[in-house]
Amino acid sequence: MDLAAHQRNLFRLVTLGRRDLTTSDPYIQAVAASPHLDLLRGVILEWREFDVERSCVLTAALLQRLGIFKEVVHDFAGLQPISPFVEKLGEAFLDYASAHPNRLVGCMAQFERAILRVKRGSACEYTVDWPCDPRPLLNGKLAPDSASGLCYRTLISEQIEGYVRLTQID
Repeated sequence: MDLAAHQRNLFRLVTLGRRDLTTSDPYIQAVAASPHLDLLRGVILEWREFDVERSCVLTAALLQRLGIFKEVVHDFAGLQPISPFVEKLGEAFLDYASAHPNRLVGCMAQFERAILRVKRGSACEYTVDWPCDPRPLLNGKLAPDSASGLCYRTLISEQIEGYVRLTQID
């Protein structure tokens, strides 16, 4: 038995599920047929949700208010192996959420990623352009309609008192 191949197949089965299962290993096939595999995968996804909630507080809260938190975390978790270190998981999730089709989710993830980087000592300056005033979002509300045409920019840097400066742009 090739132990390394056996472990890789087991890892793929647990992380990706039954899709793309191409092995003649009877043990892997038995695990794939087990109802316990779905239970295990469900527990793993719940831990991923917990880790995202505690490491990406602002983005997770917005996703929950929009009613898409579980969906986004599950999509993220199904794409790639995830680091067991919560800081790396959080950074990877914020990278993923930054490209979300909902522009407010993308902006929030970019903003939170920048804040976390600056708090960890990054000397870089980060810019996030918002389609609306982000203050309601940051205070736990859904943003007002962005039809006003006003846009806002947040600058995030260790050089700024409180790390953040908000300006209105045309």
